[in-house]
Amino acid sequence: MHPQKLLYACALLLLVFAPEVSQAQFTVRMEIPDLYDRRGDSLTVDIETHDFGVPGLNNVETMAYNHKFGRRNDYLGPSLTWYVGDNQSTHIKNQLPMNSGMRTTVHWHGADIPAYMDGGPHQYFDPGGSFTAEFPVLDKPTTLWYHPHAEDVTYTQVQMGLAGIIIVRERGDTIAAQIPNTYGWDDFPLIIQDIRFIDSTQTIDTTQGPPGSDKERMIVVNGTVNPYMDVNPQPTSFRILDGSTRNAYMLSFVTDTADPGNTQIPFHLLASDGGYLPDSVRRVTQLETGPGIRNRVIVDFASVAGDTVYLMNSPAELADGVIGKSSSTPVPILQLRVGQQAVSPIGGLPRALPPIPAIDTMGPDTTRTILLTGDRGRTGEPFGIDSSQYDFNKINTVVKLNTVEDWVVKNLTEFAHPFHVHLVQFYVMEINAGSGFSAKPGDPGFPAEALGPKDDILIWPGEEWRIRMRFHTYAQPKPFNLDSSAYMYHCHILTHEDGYYRATANTLASRSPWGMMQQFAVWDGTVTSIDKPVAEEMTLYPNPAENKLYLNAESQKMSTIRLMDIQGRILMEKVLPPFTGSVPIDVSDIARGLILVEWDSPDGKQVKKVVLE
Repeated sequence: MHPQKLLYACALLLLVFAPEVSQAQFTVRMEIPDLYDRRGDSLTVDIETHDFGVPGLNNVETMAYNHKFGRRNDYLGPSLTWYVGDNQSTHIKNQLPMNSGMRTTVHWHGADIPAYMDGGPHQYFDPGGSFTAEFPVLDKPTTLWYHPHAEDVTYTQVQMGLAGIIIVRERGDTIAAQIPNTYGWDDFPLIIQDIRFIDSTQTIDTTQGPPGSDKERMIVVNGTVNPYMDVNPQPTSFRILDGSTRNAYMLSFVTDTADPGNTQIPFHLLASDGGYLPDSVRRVTQLETGPGIRNRVIVDFASVAGDTVYLMNSPAELADGVIGKSSSTPVPILQLRVGQQAVSPIGGLPRALPPIPAIDTMGPDTTRTILLTGDRGRTGEPFGIDSSQYDFNKINTVVKLNTVEDWVVKNLTEFAHPFHVHLVQFYVMEINAGSGFSAKPGDPGFPAEALGPKDDILIWPGEEWRIRMRFHTYAQPKPFNLDSSAYMYHCHILTHEDGYYRATANTLASRSPWGMMQQFAVWDGTVTSIDKPVAEEMTLYPNPAENKLYLNAESQKMSTIRLMDIQGRILMEKVLPPFTGSVPIDVSDIARGLILVEWDSPDGKQVKKVVLE
């Protein structure tokens, strides 16, 4: 729970709020997404219809990720398992209708991966197209998630259901061996979303206009409104993802919905976005979350055997300016039916957690100030970063490889914004509120959920957060190629991210100049020659390829073709005589997956990606 919520005196008029759901029935069992534990995954992006578990919302058009080995999903996607140190490969095909023209990407939110695999706006693929993301898993044991990040359509596609979690595991993880860690038994994902439905047509409203009389924003957990689930009377782990496009939540576990303040069950905060909290597990009674943020908690149901527990959202306890705040009384969003007897395995709390990392004690090499700007409610100034909007073709910030940076992120707007940085996990060094509140880790009032490694933080109006991060992977030379170098930092309210779009499931309309997103690149300290002539443009086909790949270009002199894996290791090298047209390349002996093809001619060098199937 954020410490200084009572310091805000004025209530703001919010565009969107979470209304109280009256007489919740909790008659539909909550779905647990299938878990896939493979180094090579294959997903499709599909149009489906889904039953949200309440009358009138039983045949709603949605989107889902489907796995070729699993059951058919009609909302969300399967949970994926990655193992630290493995090479992970996932092939995704866009099966949205061809006439929609709706491109997509898959962003691996929170992952330490190359920019050209990150799934940001530059890695889009159109209906009928596909993309293979292949990279080594460098992250710590944690909960990540995946979702679209294509320009213009991110809000629409996430609102329609495209999302799923990623569980990063590590062989020999001694902490995992002590805690509830069996997926679907004592370790459950809770994907919480806010969805606005158009009542008259049973459709998801993706226009995100001002609230109307025929619209209501509902809280959905794993694809169901007011679901229930069965748990055992023992410690149980929940991986809570705020997968909402806009809303934040104030969450607690209670035994009496009529008296939630006095019946809260204390629970333990185990991990944040990027992994375990340092030093000790924090015992809390409430948890504030925001769009894109993940927290892993352990709730011990031993004292309430045979009872019923509710996961509550208390919107009135959110700060002014937080989208999701309202005057509503606490609302139950999930019913937990506790059994009578504990069942093996029975996990508990870890005896020890990792120490605070050294990055917390070293000074930064560089300090930057990032301003969240815009005054939409008063002057109409569009939301942006440093008073500018997203530019697809511009690198806004260059960071150096193997350096530590502090970013002081100041919120100058009247709304709270969840601030997300791609590639890295950072640590919160200090929080300062405009009211005079200031706290560092270990100080009274410093929020427990900000103690661990983070990639997403909810910054209230008037606040500034100092975050510290190390850039130690995936650097590129200058000048930067945007497709292979650009990472994002942005607000994770998806209508603020890269523009305010009035989009439907199948069409796009005009955009206004909102865009709280900018791009950064990691520089390796080298500069490639900009005076060298540009090579004749090469074309590689087919892509994906099987046994034969063709290079189509022209060179009047000898040149070299190299095939490399994604780490840059040379798999094959061949000198080509002068040629015009297509040159066949035998790739039958090259391992299947994503490769890099580098053509080095006297006129320049080009690198492109090819999938071998």
